[in-house]
Amino acid sequence: MRAVRGAAILTMAMAMGACGEVEPFGQSSVTVAWDVAPLGCDVAGVEAVSVNLGNSVNTYGTTFGCGARQGLLTGVVPGTYRLELIGLDEAGAAVFGTGQREVFVRPDERLEVPPMDLTALPATVQVRWYFENQSVCGANGVSEVELTVFDSASYEVARGSHECDAGRALIEGVQAGDLWVRVRALGDGGHFEGVDEVSVKRGGEAQLEVGLAEINGQE
Repeated sequence: MRAVRGAAILTMAMAMGACGEVEPFGQSSVTVAWDVAPLGCDVAGVEAVSVNLGNSVNTYGTTFGCGARQGLLTGVVPGTYRLELIGLDEAGAAVFGTGQREVFVRPDERLEVPPMDLTALPATVQVRWYFENQSVCGANGVSEVELTVFDSASYEVARGSHECDAGRALIEGVQAGDLWVRVRALGDGGHFEGVDEVSVKRGGEAQLEVGLAEINGQE
């Protein structure tokens, strides 16, 4: 009996070797397709797409050429995952994205995810302010400042109030391009305001410093 058992094990091992590498039992593959909306990879300046599949236990990530329009992840353990695609420019910066989608992978499954649209990622502007009279917020009677962002055609795209003493604020979710940022403060000592221009790329972050000058009279 022992000799037969050994022969059976040897035969099985030879058979596996002849068949080549075998995926571990129960693991699956996920094929992800994408489109760069609305005009495709070349016009958008997207060179590669990073495919990220993960949960609290397992993470799978691979980068594919954008023009391939799909990518394959193998050896995926069954479970529920968050899938996200990021479009990268020639410098490797994230400029397009899909947001996250939940997918469920079953054992021994060849899952094909429907095409996902990559759209331009919003930009972020870090704004710092100071008073041109070289006094601090309290000395100027200012507790809050209002930041307003305008696009190149003077349309308002964002507005918010911030504590003056913070000296800075982060404006998130704005469109890329040339922007005007107005910082306005109304205090007991007068009306302070400053406006400056900044250019920011898709998915990027720009920094801007704005000086607040006192303006005679109230608006």
